[in-house]
Amino acid sequence: MAGSGGNARMFLTRELRSAREAKGISRAALAGRLYVSESLIKLWESGRRVPTTDDMEKLDDLFGKNGTLVRFREDFVKAAVPLEWFGRWLEIESRATSLWTFQPIVLPGLLQTENYARAILRGAEHDADLEEMVAARIDRQRILTKEVGSPTFVALIAESALRNNEGPKRSQLMRRSR
Repeated sequence: MAGSGGNARMFLTRELRSAREAKGISRAALAGRLYVSESLIKLWESGRRVPTTDDMEKLDDLFGKNGTLVRFREDFVKAAVPLEWFGRWLEIESRATSLWTFQPIVLPGLLQTENYARAILRGAEHDADLEEMVAARIDRQRILTKEVGSPTFVALIAESALRNNEGPKRSQLMRRSR
């Protein structure tokens, strides 16, 4: 699997929870100090959301981490590929009998060429493992060409996504989908 987004994010999650507990602060109290909801604190501590840089700076100050949390967020979590869900998605795709998607901005990953995927991923600022991510995205497309059990794939794609200069021309897309 490309990247290590799950590992960096989960490390940060444990650090946040550990720092909060070491200070003896409840989630509700922390939420009150930061002017955020308790449910947002739970999302941070479960790894489902990452605090903004501003919130991370407040957490750093509150927990006395001298900027360590902010630096870790910027250097590892933000730079990591946010694909902790990717492993689960591959499993879901492999068992699916049909896949439906609506893409108003870009082509679905299952239809992207290598160059298109590279441009999209580069634009998302995930250069660290760019080639590995492109390969993983292209490898996912095998689900559509399995001899047995290939799912029906339906993609509603906005015309603007087809005209996007970063991706393949419409004629290339049409050839690929046959």
